[in-house]
Amino acid sequence: MAFCGVQLKYLVGLLTISLLVLMSCVPKIISIKKHPYIPVDLSDCLTQLDKTLSQEVHDTLMAWDEEDLWKAHFRLGMWIRNNWGLWGRSRLSNWFNAQGIKHPDDMSNIILTSYWRYLHDKPIGLDDQINRFEVYYKDCSYPDTLICAKCGKHLKEVYNIGLGLDPDFPNEITLVLYCSKKHPWFYSWRHGLYNINEVKNRELLERFKSTRL
Repeated sequence: MAFCGVQLKYLVGLLTISLLVLMSCVPKIISIKKHPYIPVDLSDCLTQLDKTLSQEVHDTLMAWDEEDLWKAHFRLGMWIRNNWGLWGRSRLSNWFNAQGIKHPDDMSNIILTSYWRYLHDKPIGLDDQINRFEVYYKDCSYPDTLICAKCGKHLKEVYNIGLGLDPDFPNEITLVLYCSKKHPWFYSWRHGLYNINEVKNRELLERFKSTRL
């Protein structure tokens, strides 16, 4: 058991170092404003990135191949997700939801891919990008017949909260659903329907408190 503990500490340390090295691959983005402008749609995202990103980031993206964009996930991608309200119900996340894109990681992936293609005078191919996620989302859809156990009313998806119901599956898509009487429920394809008292992930509950209707 002691050996396993040493192994775990070593792996955690190695992962931490790897992430720090990875994040250092992407130069400083911008000075983050307290209340940044949130784009309306993908076209507006490209316009705002043109206005916002430093020359250093611009040059880095110009030097990268499209396959290198994964390096930006933990810095520029994180900035986009956090400051453009992709974890909540911003107008941009609502726009992506209307296109069928539910998870903030997928939203920022599309934004970064589209911006790279825009910089390199390549077709953005939004429909093809969205189609990549269709099979995945089929597994994450919820039945139309879900009923609120408190009042018997039908439940309707409102938004994806961006965290898993179980801490062991942090990246799993979790949908927040409400009935007409505003009783909240959570749904994932792995766990099914949960009420708020059954959720184990404290981080999810904290995020829900800040975004609930």
